[in-house]
Amino acid sequence: MSEALKKLVSIVAGCTFLTACFFLGEETARLTAGRHVRVQEPRTCVVIDAGHGGDKLRKA
Repeated sequence: MSEALKKLVSIVAGCTFLTACFFLGEETARLTAGRHVRVQEPRTCVVIDAGHGGDKLRKA
C-alpha cells in the first residue's frame, strides 16, 4: 500500500469517526431534551457552608 493511499484511508476513517460522533451526540441531545422531568413533591435542600477558604483566591 502506498504512502499516499495510507494517508487517504486515515483521513477518510477520521472523518467518518468524527461524523459518527457528531450524529450520535446530536441524537443523544434530542433524546434527553425530549424527556420531561417531573418532581412529584418539592424537596428541601439545606446547604451548610463553614465559610473556610476562598478569601485568598480573590485578588481585587
